[in-house]
Amino acid sequence: MPRTLNKDKLLKMIKDPSPQVRMKIASLLFRAMEKNILTPRDHNGAAAMFAIAVDDPDMDVRRNLARLMCRSRHALPEIVATLACDEIEVAGPVLKHSPVLQEEDLVYLSRNGGRAVRMLIAGRDGLAGPICEALAESGEADVCRLLARNHSAALHPRDMARLLGRFRNNSRLSSEIMARPDVPATLKREVMREVSSSLHDFLLQKKWVSPQRAKSVVLGAMENGTLDISLTASEADLEHLAHRLAREGALTPTLIMRSACAGYLRFVETALSVMAHLPRKRVQSMLRGRGPFGIRAIFTKAGLPKQAFPLFHIAMETCQELIRESGGAGEDAGFHCRVIERVLTKYRDIAASDADQLLKMLEHFAADARRIERRQEDQRSIAA
Repeated sequence: MPRTLNKDKLLKMIKDPSPQVRMKIASLLFRAMEKNILTPRDHNGAAAMFAIAVDDPDMDVRRNLARLMCRSRHALPEIVATLACDEIEVAGPVLKHSPVLQEEDLVYLSRNGGRAVRMLIAGRDGLAGPICEALAESGEADVCRLLARNHSAALHPRDMARLLGRFRNNSRLSSEIMARPDVPATLKREVMREVSSSLHDFLLQKKWVSPQRAKSVVLGAMENGTLDISLTASEADLEHLAHRLAREGALTPTLIMRSACAGYLRFVETALSVMAHLPRKRVQSMLRGRGPFGIRAIFTKAGLPKQAFPLFHIAMETCQELIRESGGAGEDAGFHCRVIERVLTKYRDIAASDADQLLKMLEHFAADARRIERRQEDQRSIAA
């Protein structure tokens, strides 16, 4: 602090009739605090000056103080807390950026402030779970949408589910939530199931297809969607998904065969580990080992139908062949289509007849895979 400035002179300047003078002295004091060049006594004096400035009748003075302190870790907590409760024109920078505001402060402001306050808080970086919960409880669509779009916010899956339920008719908000990288696979599948149920009811209402065909279309879409979800799931998330499917009775032989014949290896290994009650690493070594014995052992332990084993064995061998041919690239965009086409070619050679039920199922899987591949190519072309 310049030696020419004493406490009495500072007090006189902070109460000067000119707002510009009051803003200038506040700026000088704050820069001195930031540079840590004040003695403890001077620091206390500066704090007293800020206590006067934060109640200044001129909004420009308070707004200037908020802008000075909004990003500083050295700002005085009591001054920042007062600024955060000021009019939104003053509080805005502090609410959006201040690292001094604590979690409990932000929870309180989220629950007791106005919509504009919540909008500013929802855009903050690194929001903790309790703050996200308080914002989600507001039920304000624009606040919740901004929160969903904030990928640095620790939005709990429970709160995601609540928002999806509350705003089920708000497609923009639902899309923002589903675009988050931390949406669990189980929640994605739950949303997909609701959409599939609506599709089923729509098809029956319009009488465009028979009830049996409507059920088949929806089941196929659900299975393909589940496998698509599994591609981006973490190991833990994929395991949770497999356990959920098992509890719902949805971890069916048809789904296992579809995933095997299309080369969704991570899903196959995780699903079989759940069905056989074995560690995933153990299942992986059995499926990827040389010869059919390990594959047959895990297939049998998982309780899958014996007549499907030849097809399952071909699928597992084909996956390993293609992985070796691609230099270990694994499940890229075209991998699944290549696997199922080669499996189909191999299985035709051993099928009892064209009426073989497994062959029909495999041809249906292949048709689905081709449609998905064409759709992905179209999407890539549009994006380019």
